[in-house]
Amino acid sequence: MDKFFGALIVISLIAIACTLMFVSWQRRRRRDLAIITSGAASASLRLLEIRCFYVSTTPTEEPLERLAIPGLAFRARATVSISRAGIEVEPRGEFATFIPSEQLVQVRAADATIDRSAGRGSLTAIDWIAANGTNVTSFFRIPSRLERTLFVDTVNATFTSPEQPAPKEHTS
Repeated sequence: MDKFFGALIVISLIAIACTLMFVSWQRRRRRDLAIITSGAASASLRLLEIRCFYVSTTPTEEPLERLAIPGLAFRARATVSISRAGIEVEPRGEFATFIPSEQLVQVRAADATIDRSAGRGSLTAIDWIAANGTNVTSFFRIPSRLERTLFVDTVNATFTSPEQPAPKEHTS
């Protein structure tokens, strides 16, 4: 009989913890709905398309706070495409997210983000401004150093204009 009550208490605590985690994630998803990018993917020619690992999107000033933006809520293999209109992120199993060129701030190397430390400069971070004005950063792990360099160079070359400074790469 003692084991029965002990098991009942443990099962109750696990159920309460799971319920609290579920409620917390749902609240986070509702909070982050306003962050959805306002742009739509353009039919313009893709200048570069790479396959990489999407890691996370966080507020720029809070790299340990994961955002639950639809399409960017979970870590996944992804295809990232650059066109003159902006950058499209297509995580496997998720909605594609389009970041219009006017919302891009910079592209830089990063060392770590929430849940992932990949080594010195081995993450690529895209700083951008979401539809609601929030400054966010999306992190990617591009395994090939050559593809990382090509990605940053293509972004910098594509989004350079005389009146608008180009997104820059900063090594952290």
